[in-house]
Amino acid sequence: MVMVVVAVLVLVVIMMMMLLLLLMMMMMMMRVMMMMMMMMMMMMMMMMMMMMMMMMMMMMMMMMMMMMMMS
Repeated sequence: MVMVVVAVLVLVVIMMMMLLLLLMMMMMMMRVMMMMMMMMMMMMMMMMMMMMMMMMMMMMMMMMMMMMMMS
């Protein structure tokens, strides 16, 4: 009887350990995913900024050309 109880306890402990490990891994994965998402967001923002800058430059160039043509 005692042996059975001990075995069950050991099994429960092992299960708990496994669960803890799984949780830790999940947390790590979540952190990594968050980091990746942040990086992606930053990249997207940078790209958007670059596009905006390019558009502005193009507009400026067009304006300059128009001015030149007018004068």
